Amino acid sequence: MRRSPIDPNGPRRDVPRSRQTLRGLAGLLALLAAMAAPAALRAQEEPVASGLAAPGATPLAKYFARDGLIVYLEFSGLDEHSSGWTKTAAYRILTETPMGEMLESVAIQLLDKALSFTPNRSVNSQQIMAQLKHAAHHGFAVGVHFRSFNGPDRKRDIALVTLVVRGATAKEARATWAPLIRYINGTDKPQLDTREGRTVVVLPLHMPDGSEVKGGAKCWWAEGDDLVLSLPDPWATDQVIAALGGKSPNALDHPLIRELTGRRGTFEPVGVFFVDFEHVPQSSQPYIQQLALPRSLGIRRFVMRSGFDGDALMTEFQLVAPKPRNTLLAILDQPTFNSRSLIPMPEGVEEFYEVSANPASLLEGIGKLGPPGAKVTAAVDELASSVESVGKLDFKKDFLGHIGPKIAVFVSRDESAKVEVEPSGSETAKSSPLGMIGSTNPQRLTVVAQVSDPKKFARTLEGVVNAVNHALIERTNEMAEKEEAEKSEQPGGLGGGRRGGEAGGGSRRSTRKRSGSSNQAPQFRPVPGADLTQPSYMLQTPSSSPLRLGPSNFHPVIKLDGDYLVIAGTRDGADRALKVLKQKGWSPPEDLRRVTDRLPEGMVLVAAMDPRGKLPEILASLPANLQTTINSAISTARAKQAGGGQGGAGAPAAPGAAGPGAMRPDMMAGRPGGRMGPMAGAMG
Repeated sequence: MRRSPIDPNGPRRDVPRSRQTLRGLAGLLALLAAMAAPAALRAQEEPVASGLAAPGATPLAKYFARDGLIVYLEFSGLDEHSSGWTKTAAYRILTETPMGEMLESVAIQLLDKALSFTPNRSVNSQQIMAQLKHAAHHGFAVGVHFRSFNGPDRKRDIALVTLVVRGATAKEARATWAPLIRYINGTDKPQLDTREGRTVVVLPLHMPDGSEVKGGAKCWWAEGDDLVLSLPDPWATDQVIAALGGKSPNALDHPLIRELTGRRGTFEPVGVFFVDFEHVPQSSQPYIQQLALPRSLGIRRFVMRSGFDGDALMTEFQLVAPKPRNTLLAILDQPTFNSRSLIPMPEGVEEFYEVSANPASLLEGIGKLGPPGAKVTAAVDELASSVESVGKLDFKKDFLGHIGPKIAVFVSRDESAKVEVEPSGSETAKSSPLGMIGSTNPQRLTVVAQVSDPKKFARTLEGVVNAVNHALIERTNEMAEKEEAEKSEQPGGLGGGRRGGEAGGGSRRSTRKRSGSSNQAPQFRPVPGADLTQPSYMLQTPSSSPLRLGPSNFHPVIKLDGDYLVIAGTRDGADRALKVLKQKGWSPPEDLRRVTDRLPEGMVLVAAMDPRGKLPEILASLPANLQTTINSAISTARAKQAGGGQGGAGAPAAPGAAGPGAMRPDMMAGRPGGRMGPMAGAMG
């Protein structure tokens, strides 16, 4: 009888936990960090190479059939890209500071808690962590094909899934992956089959309730030093073997994989991913219908690749949605721009976003996103109604219709206007539209938008400001009335309650106070000493006002100057933005140039950030934030396990509370090694 390619009962040994072995986890984190900072895919350039494998190694794409490949994810492994990975600041932070050890400790805690809800588990958190490290070091790939079966009673469509882990069956890795094999085997007795000279382990496939799937099977085998797993049908295994043996075209010739794995300039791809919505089959299966949903919106495919560009982590992505576009995608039908036509920005910008958009069309598209989008459009409609009743103008036509197409938002690194942002849970923050900004200092924000017909827009702007002021007065009156009502109902309060108020005339005094509350309302007033030919307004909030739109010394400014509308957190910020806008021959400062030089042509959206200024704060708060996430996950899982009950015996500590294994900020001793390079993003 043939022996299994991996002995599931083989010896175990502890995986070293030195700082160097953390690079696998660091690689996964680096990939995720790169995905969070997207840049545009230069789809028109021809790749100069294909495949991410090292010379002599079987390319991972070769394991997958080219035809019918709908979903594909490949991560070629940090060992194949060590020269690029070790240049990044992320590598230095995760391997030369306590950051890597801390993240591994937290990840193990989270895995332990998740596994505690899994009965009869055969793998522990340490083993899973070792497998993640191996996959990050050596690489892995996942592919999904679809196959239709014509049964006696109905047609059935199933997804065929194949997983390949590079080097998992090598002698030195068997102890790492044996727990996974034991988990795959379960309590079933492995059946060994021979296919094209390969020993394949075939196991029955079970549903979550334990019932066996008729005709279904899990198959795994060793292909050289690589582990291959396929399910839910033995035909998936035949498909892989045919692709490897050249009996059918393999995915190395897939046009998307050739494009994504090809190097362009200094960009070094490490991970690639695509979903081909266009070729998802028509099916009655709910999960297949959900996968095909983007096709109904006009999206044919989504592609993405991540890797290194010099010392920066970078991700490129692309949505393919040919014209004519409908629904939400119609908002992309705007004039495009490139790095040479960006709206000028002053020095010290650490984060910026620029979009080419028609605000009215954008709002219409947002309204089609379901309930969250409907709430946004409802709020805008309420403002529009107020503007139209007070200012006697059409808000969407006369105001939004003259803004754009280019709009830029940037965050300055300038520290000249420091302000303490009020806690997000405070009453002030709850009533403030700036709550969405979070911990960002609102005085550092600047918005610059192109406008058409400045003279007409100036009159419109005045009407909008008057309408906004009117709304602020009404809101202030409501809050003042609420405060008076609460005081009158308190023991010993004004009038001693309702009857006391009637007897003592407290109600009339309260009415007089409310009638004068318009003087307490925040309002946008003309900036003193400003050029009268250029409308300029500053928010003034009386110290006694019950309505706070931000910190006590928050005085945003609205300025219209020529073809640009500027909204800034401070007057100085607005002046700096306008000064740069008037310069001729503007070129980005050095920090911005590193980002803009990488941008493609034909963009409608670009987003870029330099996290160096925020990194110390992020690292200092990371342990507490992760612990809060862990506690929340535990609470949710226990509530579900108890049938949705809240609290009770055995309920976890409040999120963020210290407990056994809780992470503490003081574990972050040490400083990050190196500087984080700019990360950029764009959509073409």
